[in-house]
Amino acid sequence: MATSFINKQVIIELLVDSFKENTRITSLFRVADRGNLRAFFEYCYHYTKELGHIYYTKEGNTVIFYLQNSKTKRVFTLSIWLIFLVIFFFKWRNIYSTQRLQKQVKRIRENEAMRSNHADFIYVWFLGGKSGSASLRGLINSKRKLVQESKKRQLAVYMETTVERLVPIYKKAGFRVYHLEANGSHKIWFLKMDNHG
Repeated sequence: MATSFINKQVIIELLVDSFKENTRITSLFRVADRGNLRAFFEYCYHYTKELGHIYYTKEGNTVIFYLQNSKTKRVFTLSIWLIFLVIFFFKWRNIYSTQRLQKQVKRIRENEAMRSNHADFIYVWFLGGKSGSASLRGLINSKRKLVQESKKRQLAVYMETTVERLVPIYKKAGFRVYHLEANGSHKIWFLKMDNHG
């Protein structure tokens, strides 16, 4: 579904609601309020719009930000925006540990891709949805979209989650867990879906 200005605001609010209790995200901020989360997801929205794809279900209950791994890069204006977020919104003492964790997550993902002979892949950066049955319907529609993209591009799909209750739902959607990483108080489930035939 194409995104308009109104959809952009709705998408950002949907992500804020989905991630407001996700400590991996909220621990980044000095104050983990809705305003700071909005600022972060505004940046993520524009990064994905510039370099990846946004899928928003027509029912408005689920959104996916996804990127093709080989097409991610630094964009000057977006880098300035990220620096602004780091200076004014993030907890400085958490920046090093967050960066180190991101590098570790990326290494695990890329090692699995290499082991699986996936020279490139689709990476689900954020998947957010309304809770309850609407979320499950949205996830089914999202799965269809990801399978379609996987077949069209002939690429596997990779993602991670720190929310254990979502793992069985993702498994029903066609993902499988290829690694579980314990990192302090966080557990990170690494998932992939390889339906491109």
